[in-house]
Amino acid sequence: MQKRLEIVDVIFEKFEKTKKVNNEFLLSLKFFFPNVLESAIEIVDTLETNKNQKKLEQKFLKGDLNNERIQTNSSSSTKLPKVVLFETEKSKRCFVRFESFSRNTDAYLIYPHHYCSCPDFHYNVINRQKNLFCKHILAVRIANALGLIEKREIKESEYLDWIAQFEN
Repeated sequence: MQKRLEIVDVIFEKFEKTKKVNNEFLLSLKFFFPNVLESAIEIVDTLETNKNQKKLEQKFLKGDLNNERIQTNSSSSTKLPKVVLFETEKSKRCFVRFESFSRNTDAYLIYPHHYCSCPDFHYNVINRQKNLFCKHILAVRIANALGLIEKREIKESEYLDWIAQFEN
């Protein structure tokens, strides 16, 4: 499994340099993540749509919108995912808070590349060793490389307080 993870890291390093989703990248991911790639891409698409929507709303508020149509999230019954990467100032320790859009669950805690608190990670990644990542970790890696994830810097002293919020 370690060798497979190293190959995936190389695939992502190449992707992060080009920031282009091409057939080679998608086929490579399909090979390593046949069970979760489609769901991960759906999440990334939603994050990209959400980011574009925010840009349109900002243009609208500034008065720079030229007959472009905007839809407010409040009129939609679909809950959009919210993904925020928190990183400490000095040590650069980080975690991701992933608020799901598909279920009425609390947010998931993700340590990029290593861990997700979702049930699928525990069942299919840890117990059954069926997948290398769950859809959340894969989506976070893709979205982060594309610049779609909101990033917030936190103080070292706040790190454990943030993590403690996930222990319920």
